[in-house]
Amino acid sequence: MRFKENQKQMRKLLFIFAIILTFACKKNNGSNNDLTNYDWTLSTATVTPAMTVNGKLETNYSIVQSGCIGAEVKFTFLNDGTYRFSAGGPACDYWNSPEQTYSRTGNEISLKNGSSTSVFNLVNNELRNIATHHINNITHTVEYVYIRKAK
Repeated sequence: MRFKENQKQMRKLLFIFAIILTFACKKNNGSNNDLTNYDWTLSTATVTPAMTVNGKLETNYSIVQSGCIGAEVKFTFLNDGTYRFSAGGPACDYWNSPEQTYSRTGNEISLKNGSSTSVFNLVNNELRNIATHHINNITHTVEYVYIRKAK
């Protein structure tokens, strides 16, 4: 008799545990919440091949590129499908326009600003973008890495 009572109690506990587990485990359905809940701040900008600055080779593009990229550069994604770019103040924020939209397919985020599009990849809670710049007749590749910060 005691065995059946224990068995009933175990079934109840397992049922309750299953319900708790169902609500506790949230499936990531590719929503934009992991974009819009954060500001995305530039962490590194690595240029290859290295560039010469004051007589020495440098791979930190933030040092190579004076001006706006040396300031705090960040993206903010809004729930309405638009984004904002900021780089340390009004003089550098001239890129913002009402035409700035983004779309997401899996971990690929496409940022559109007018007719230009930049593709970023969401990898381990970082946004990554690779861009090509032609400087002094040399093609340089820059990998930009943005980390998320709570708003």
